[in-house]
Amino acid sequence: MNLELLKHAQGYIENMAKGIHPLTGEIISDNEILNNIRISRCLFYVNDVLKDILTNAHKNISKNKIKLIPFSLTTKELSQYEYTSSLTISRITQKLNQLRSSEWMEKLKVSQLSAWLVDLDLLQVVEEKGHKLKRPTAIGENMGTYVEHVINHFREYDAVFYNLEMQKYIITHFNDFLNFIHQTEKV
Repeated sequence: MNLELLKHAQGYIENMAKGIHPLTGEIISDNEILNNIRISRCLFYVNDVLKDILTNAHKNISKNKIKLIPFSLTTKELSQYEYTSSLTISRITQKLNQLRSSEWMEKLKVSQLSAWLVDLDLLQVVEEKGHKLKRPTAIGENMGTYVEHVINHFREYDAVFYNLEMQKYIITHFNDFLNFIHQTEKV
């Protein structure tokens, strides 16, 4: 069942039940068949049924009963990525997730992007004070990845940042990244 299509259809039904043309948004004249009381009641009924189906689908997703489609972005969606001077990997991941075309698509995880950058030898895993951390390699530093000390209201820590050029690299090689994800998930 295509839930996106069902949600779209539910919106059309709801508008028609309210006497609104679903494509133009204009009020339908009183003499149109959609304003017949029997047709209108039928549309309201179908609208309620579709809303129930969609609500239950959302509940089932939280229970992992519906399998989400794998994360992917089209070239057009990627072109909407807004570059910023320097970002952490979690912020880059968040921005990529915002470009998803469907709420029924898996979200990209920071760990997936990090693993790919480690695989490319742009990041490395180092141990500091008993913790395993990701830090840029010499290659990663040359490409625009760097560590900066951050102090905020809650704590003080070192964070890895990705400059504009490094973000462009990630977006340019995004299909390679998706291939990496799909290969590692099969193993």
